[in-house]
Amino acid sequence: MAANAMVLSSRASAQDEDYLATPKPAPWQSPSAETVAQGRTDFNKHCAPCHSENAKGNGPELKVIPGIKPKDLTKIAVHNGGVFPFQDVEDTIDGRKLVPGHKRFDMPFWGVNFQQPGQEFSPASESQAKKRIDAIVDYVATLQQP
Repeated sequence: MAANAMVLSSRASAQDEDYLATPKPAPWQSPSAETVAQGRTDFNKHCAPCHSENAKGNGPELKVIPGIKPKDLTKIAVHNGGVFPFQDVEDTIDGRKLVPGHKRFDMPFWGVNFQQPGQEFSPASESQAKKRIDAIVDYVATLQQP
């Protein structure tokens, strides 16, 4: 009986530790063509004015915004050891999380701007904004060059 109690106790302890552990992110899956197309549409509308449609950082808006030098988004993986940092790019586009090396106000907070007007910060609106940002991230990932 004592042995059974010990086994149950150790199982409960392991379950408690699993419960407290930080959840692992879902494995990355290749985005659908539809997701990449939506990302391209949002990128061309919202990002290309500064980053340009070719994502090299020479968009037409720079003529009226002095001192801004957008990054060449086609070289993100190159500057990250050959790995595209999906989460870092998502955080940068979202704009609400401080990203080391990224100035706080040098681009819009798309995590807020992509939300449904009048429903900002609701779970549905947050989900919609995240979905659009993820689509842009997936699109930018397709633009990576050696």
